[in-house]
Amino acid sequence: MICLMTALPPVAAQSMEAVPGVVVGYEPSPSLWDRLFGNARYTASPSIVVLPNGDYLIGHNIFGSGSGADVSGETRLYLSSDQGATWTRLSNLMDMKRGSLFVHQEAVYVWGFRNNSGDILLYRSDDHGESWTTPSNASTGLLREGNFGGTPFNPVVHGGRIWVAQSGSRIMSAPVGANLLAASSWTLTNGANTQSGPLGSGLIVTEAQIFASARTGVVIMPKVGGLSHSVLIRPGFNPATIVHPEDDDWVSLPGGDKKFGGAYDPVSDRFFILSNPVLPVHAGYGVPELIRNTGALLSSRDLRHWNVEKIFLYSPNIGYEAFQYFNFEIEGDDLLVASRTAFDVGSANRPPRGHDSNLITFHRVSGFREARPEYFLVPEPANNRVSRYERTQHAPAPLGSFTLGESFAGEPLNGPVAHGQESGGDVYVRETGGRVLRFDVLGNFVEVVESAPIPLTEGELDLVSPDDGARSWIAPGPGNWSEIENWFYWNRPDTNAEAAVFGSAIAADSVVTVDGAFTVRELRFQAEHRHTFGGPGSLTLEVEEGRARVALLRGDHEILVPVTLKSDTDLEGDADASVAFRGGFDFGGRELRLSGAAGFRFKGPLTVSGGGVVHLDGGELELEDGALRVFAGGSLTGAGVVGGDLVTAPGATVAGTGEGMVVEGTLSGAGAVENITVAGVNARSSTGAPLELRSTRLSAGGDVPLIRIMINGPVAEHLIGFDGETDLSNAAVDIAFGSSPPGSEESFRVFHHTGTGEPEFAFHSVTVPENWILINGLLAHEDSLPPAGPTFAEWAASHDLAGEDAEIQANPAGDGFSNMEKFVFGKNPTIQVASLARVSRGGDLLIMRWNRPFHDGVTFVIEKNAALDPAGWQPLDDPVFTVMDEPDEVPPDGYERVEWSHQVDDGDGHAAFFRIIANVPLYLLP
Repeated sequence: MICLMTALPPVAAQSMEAVPGVVVGYEPSPSLWDRLFGNARYTASPSIVVLPNGDYLIGHNIFGSGSGADVSGETRLYLSSDQGATWTRLSNLMDMKRGSLFVHQEAVYVWGFRNNSGDILLYRSDDHGESWTTPSNASTGLLREGNFGGTPFNPVVHGGRIWVAQSGSRIMSAPVGANLLAASSWTLTNGANTQSGPLGSGLIVTEAQIFASARTGVVIMPKVGGLSHSVLIRPGFNPATIVHPEDDDWVSLPGGDKKFGGAYDPVSDRFFILSNPVLPVHAGYGVPELIRNTGALLSSRDLRHWNVEKIFLYSPNIGYEAFQYFNFEIEGDDLLVASRTAFDVGSANRPPRGHDSNLITFHRVSGFREARPEYFLVPEPANNRVSRYERTQHAPAPLGSFTLGESFAGEPLNGPVAHGQESGGDVYVRETGGRVLRFDVLGNFVEVVESAPIPLTEGELDLVSPDDGARSWIAPGPGNWSEIENWFYWNRPDTNAEAAVFGSAIAADSVVTVDGAFTVRELRFQAEHRHTFGGPGSLTLEVEEGRARVALLRGDHEILVPVTLKSDTDLEGDADASVAFRGGFDFGGRELRLSGAAGFRFKGPLTVSGGGVVHLDGGELELEDGALRVFAGGSLTGAGVVGGDLVTAPGATVAGTGEGMVVEGTLSGAGAVENITVAGVNARSSTGAPLELRSTRLSAGGDVPLIRIMINGPVAEHLIGFDGETDLSNAAVDIAFGSSPPGSEESFRVFHHTGTGEPEFAFHSVTVPENWILINGLLAHEDSLPPAGPTFAEWAASHDLAGEDAEIQANPAGDGFSNMEKFVFGKNPTIQVASLARVSRGGDLLIMRWNRPFHDGVTFVIEKNAALDPAGWQPLDDPVFTVMDEPDEVPPDGYERVEWSHQVDDGDGHAAFFRIIANVPLYLLP
């Protein structure tokens, strides 16, 4: 088929001059008579492509009762050789409806359908659109016969194939090197199941766009009639199959209820869509699916989370003007856009409605990758409001009231007459009566000020909006987090580049239903009324670089959903604000830093372990019905207040900095605690390793005991230890016995001193039951007080050791055993010995004997190893040590002779190695 060049019919300037963009094609709007008698014709389905020689080519078809499209589609083609400034009409392609233009291997193609619902046809031109092949059979472009449909799209090349969207749920593809005009080259998938997802059944899912990137693979996204959503549908490993979408493949998409245009941009590694979201100020005007007076640019990095970047077209004539069915090409930094446009051009008949378009227009969105809204404000004293608008390529788009909320410091907005914006972004508004209010750049009320720090002017105010990814909650009351209408500029916060701001929009305490798993880099609270986060979802705090943040500026708020840290996070705020985390808090091995005077409350146990850190930078952490538990690998550092119980464990780090931290609850557990103050509360150790207090100030208040030891059974632990820097000047000790008094042979060390010099205890209240005595911190029954073994210093003095010979690691005898080892095993440090314990064989028993000191704090462990592997030593369970009635050697004073035996032949035929490990409490050492 040869197409002849013709000129575009001239149009009177006065009738077209108001049309935004460049008029490409025109079909006069039908009269009422034409519509009644089946002669209506409208423009439709634009497609645009940049030809290999740099020219632009636009195609579109005609629809309506007078178009004849039920039998044969009519596609009109237009060419521009001056970057879209002017267009020349080419003659038509017949039997082509809803055609998609694309370039492949230097040839230009049109993919479409014979009529409204008919055969799939493909035309090709090798001379930039001047002439075209004729799809007469399966070898020349008749790809499928039957009832098929769809709308223009931009094909994609991925994985060695070219892919196209087939209506709303199927995909066709062919090898990139194949003859595209041959039907045998193309593979058509089955249809995806789009009627059993979370949005229900009976959905109109059609008019899909197709995308592809290395991260996502091939995906089609159709419109979902009546809902601002789309669904991600993918081909299977076999290009003839489709992957049915899962529930999480259904995504919110502003304008997704109408046909939209989309493409992947490899430069920014983002996806872009042009769609028709309905402005909130137009909600309730009519059927949302037919409101198409707003054209917006959206972007996404993953096809799931979409942000409205800019409104580029808007008409206030909602009923009969529209910009729709966008199709675009990327050229450098610009989008080249073809629009199906309904516009009143001043002729005898204006479009009956926005759907019924009379124009095809060309638009350029310059610098689309960096596109940002261009806001301005207008004070309206008669309406007691400040209105926000966005500039577009046509009329300003109204975005509603700038000031979010109904009451500001107890009063409504009263006759705003002037305003201004400071460099930091905040906006000041002066009322008729002189009151000056400060708002953040999103419109949330901050405070009343005496005067603005900048000049305030009347009229329009260009608003500089910082590009910080902040999304503000604008619903006046309860709502779902997932619903984009509840957030300013349709962009719900759901990525680690966005902040969720909860400000002055709500008129009363409200619940935000977290109905999914959402990630944000910041939570910001600046509302007088309470925001409560509830629902089945969860929140994650994460940021690509730097630290995540929870900022409290005003109000008392609560979070009833689980919160997880995936980045180090700051909790900071003012004294008149608080947030309670009552749904669980997972540190994820990250640091949580608390600062400022705001209240941060946590319900239930708050566990820090595995690299997690709580750092108090002057902040206060308040615990509700639980304790702060610092386990192995976790840390509590800084200076601040722990408003509740603190439980520690071996391997944890608890260290106050500067003036230290204050614990306003019970201190218990094990491990080392440094530079903290325990004020007017109980401090106790759990059974197990001792709780070592280092440079700790123990400050009991009044008659409140500071250290409480509850003895309910046979316990013999070193419960609490402290160093020479610990302040015991006001340490009250209360020793209480439970319902099961210990046996007469039990003894208990309350605490001990590990520093130099003698401990000076000041026990203000000690309750000791009858027949029990407390001697230097050791509690025991008076009839069975164990003999006191020597300390290391006493042992060294008894052997006349002095100077370097008296050091713990010294070896005066030169036999390889240190003073520490000989002290524990009761050996003379000046005499060489072959071993610390005696090993012998008695039949099939291995017998070990050694001297054990009379110290309840010295313990011994037997370990076994099959092959002397350094990592292979394992302790035996509950070895039994027997005091010898007739010892093989006389132990020195303060020691007893014990033995341990083991069955050598255990039936496995393998050799084994054993060793004795002694544990020595620090209070016995210098």
